[in-house]
Amino acid sequence: MWDLLPTELCSKILGFVELKDLFITRAISWRWRHLSERQIFHHIRDYNIASIVRFANETSYVQIKLYATSYDDKNGVITFQPPHIDEYRRLVLATRRAGLLSTLHPKFMTILFEGWSKSESTLAYPYPGKLTEKEQDLFRFHSDYNYALERALELPSWDKFGPHIVGDHDHILSFAYSSSIIKEQRGTSLISPHIHLPGSTFASFRWLKVSLSWLATGLGSTVTQTPTGQIYSSRYRALSNELAKHGCFKYDISSEPVLRYIVDEDTQKFEELLGYVRTHGFETRLSKLQQALPAIGVDARMIWKYPFAKAFVTGSGLLLSEDDVIRGIEGGEQECRALLQSVSKRRICQQAIKQQRERRRMEQW
Repeated sequence: MWDLLPTELCSKILGFVELKDLFITRAISWRWRHLSERQIFHHIRDYNIASIVRFANETSYVQIKLYATSYDDKNGVITFQPPHIDEYRRLVLATRRAGLLSTLHPKFMTILFEGWSKSESTLAYPYPGKLTEKEQDLFRFHSDYNYALERALELPSWDKFGPHIVGDHDHILSFAYSSSIIKEQRGTSLISPHIHLPGSTFASFRWLKVSLSWLATGLGSTVTQTPTGQIYSSRYRALSNELAKHGCFKYDISSEPVLRYIVDEDTQKFEELLGYVRTHGFETRLSKLQQALPAIGVDARMIWKYPFAKAFVTGSGLLLSEDDVIRGIEGGEQECRALLQSVSKRRICQQAIKQQRERRRMEQW
């Protein structure tokens, strides 16, 4: 019956649906999927729900908000951009005062969405009461984990001025580093009375492209428990097929040359990208883990669940090796699966006992 309604009426109905529920209505049919995805973009744009790019260190952080401006219906990608005001388009990442350079950001940044709520529990159901305190803490640790809220993106060195593209399999960010120039008086030399030094370092933002599945993942497991879809999946498939024809079956999908090729950021030819893929492997700690974990049956998104893995990726876990991290994550996931199976069996037993008691009560009546 719902498929018989006019498109205009369906769109009007979806206008009253909350953002979280719009992701659920995508499962009704292909027609409602198309209408719901279009309405998701309109909801985000009309209510000015922003994506937040945040640079943080131990003591402070700076951030910028980007707002939805367009929707790619074919690829299911929403583009966010900063307001068209210069002071809102860039962030100060480092500044030089009295000859001392003060940096304001680490090697990583996070990208969040205002429609997410970290305080909202992502538990699809409460754990049974007959668990030890340790088991309850472990169950909540694994069940409350939300990949989208914990993940970080590695940044190029801030002194590499010019445009950059960073991203992961479900979102891509375009920005550029720039620097102001200051002059310092050094002595009374007539040949070089002034020395030019870099002043403040800025990050200027152009756009952020995200997949709808990235937005859904941050809303919690009550919305979706399916694997996160890859942004521009058709383009990646075409690229993988072309590389396979030349004997290249593995490549870092998050490397900057690959991301530029995917988003058509420049006129880079396929031959140039092929040369890069042949000479560059998985160079970062994160990309190496993302490549190694699926080979042992572990979802690569679990990297950000474990503090020791985060420390290794961000460079603060200096005493850890790659093998240590892989074994630790594998052991943690095995423990998680065993606990969830135990909880499931206990829940089934509790339901069976409850049904048996209900039958006995009915027989007594």
